[in-house]
Amino acid sequence: MLLCLGAGSLVAMPATGWLASRHGSRPLIVAGALGLVVLLPMLALAGSAVALAVALAFFGAALGLLDVAINIHAVEVERDATRPLMSGFHAMFSIGGFAGAAGMTLLLSLGMAPAWAAGCGSLLSLLMLVLAAPHLLRAKAGEPVPFSWPRGTVLLIAVLAGITFLVEGRCSIGARF
Repeated sequence: MLLCLGAGSLVAMPATGWLASRHGSRPLIVAGALGLVVLLPMLALAGSAVALAVALAFFGAALGLLDVAINIHAVEVERDATRPLMSGFHAMFSIGGFAGAAGMTLLLSLGMAPAWAAGCGSLLSLLMLVLAAPHLLRAKAGEPVPFSWPRGTVLLIAVLAGITFLVEGRCSIGARF
């Protein structure tokens, strides 16, 4: 199950860079966010391991799409601002993730069913998307950038990160049983 999320992201991320160079990041941010809004409750409602694996793969793809598109958009915003903003964007991303996890923990601690809690998270995310989408920069499409396979030190770091991810996930699962 741990690999399904990552596999979906790995498939979507290179395609996102290519699509953003053709259409800009705005439509991809909206598409990725809508995908997450729809798929989050499906994770809680999956009735079998296969259904959960498929939902995780699609959720990972939507997450990968959104992650790359937001970073491209942040680069464009920073370029227009002519001052460093990227660290602030990444900090706010982390704070948002923490707030989302805290909110979900609160709802579950209050006894809300996981599917309902996920639905609340999706509705709040949809509301934020509706408020934010009109303020996103318009498309700044350019020449498509060819995909480049990682090699050398980058490939080594990627393999080590993958192993760490698997070990971390395995330890987390093992700690529950």
